[in-house]
Amino acid sequence: MTKNSDIYGVTHNDSLIEALEKSKRQYEEATFAPDSIVQSVMNKFHTRAEMGYKKYNNTLDRNDFTVLEWIENAQEELMDGILYLEKLKKTLGG
Repeated sequence: MTKNSDIYGVTHNDSLIEALEKSKRQYEEATFAPDSIVQSVMNKFHTRAEMGYKKYNNTLDRNDFTVLEWIENAQEELMDGILYLEKLKKTLGG
């Protein structure tokens, strides 16, 4: 399995913010230029990761959750997403 450090050149000595900035620079310098939609989503991932680290002082590399806790967190996030979609659907008259 490929490690993030192999792909992004990030080491354990890098702070999360440094690692995010480094991976974003490398992505932007790549010869492939994604379409504007992909670029927008990538920027949002970077921004969200940075915000999450500042808020929780942790990353998804944490190991203090069990597999079931990770599943529960994912389910809660997805349920929120369904609620937001239902709200938008109702707002649009659906």
